[in-house]
Amino acid sequence: MRYTVSAFLFTAVWLAAGLSQAAPGGNNNNTTSTATANVTANVVAPIGVSKTSDLSFGDFTADSAACTVAINSAGAQNITGNCASLSSGTPSAAVFAVSGSGNRSFTTNVAAASANLSDGAGHTMPLTLQNNAPTHLTNGAATIAVYGSLAVAANQVAGAYSDTVTVTVAY
Repeated sequence: MRYTVSAFLFTAVWLAAGLSQAAPGGNNNNTTSTATANVTANVVAPIGVSKTSDLSFGDFTADSAACTVAINSAGAQNITGNCASLSSGTPSAAVFAVSGSGNRSFTTNVAAASANLSDGAGHTMPLTLQNNAPTHLTNGAATIAVYGSLAVAANQVAGAYSDTVTVTVAY
């Protein structure tokens, strides 16, 4: 019997050693690592533009020779040639207020509906536009002036000439 007990003990020790090798937490080469990232979003106020004033070349007379009537960014009228400025009508640059978020960059597109002012009866005057649009908002605001010049033909037909100018801004 002694031999049986020793064989039983030897087998029990051998089995216990084998189980300890296969048990979880033993010698295994698998490793894990964890990292986290922040998730953020920034909602920006939409950019907007609104008209403050219209572009007006004021009142002037035409002559037997061509002339140019110009308005600068401050709204001052300048006539070259024989046309004469009249005190009626108030010259002004078109002014647009831009609103948005912070000190963001933006682009501006200025376009007239036509390359000419028209009196609606087939008479026109070529229009050249300029603007002083900035490229950045300052504390969420900017101002754009639209100005330019008219090529007035010799003996330009009297009348009320008009067109529209569209200013588009985008972030």
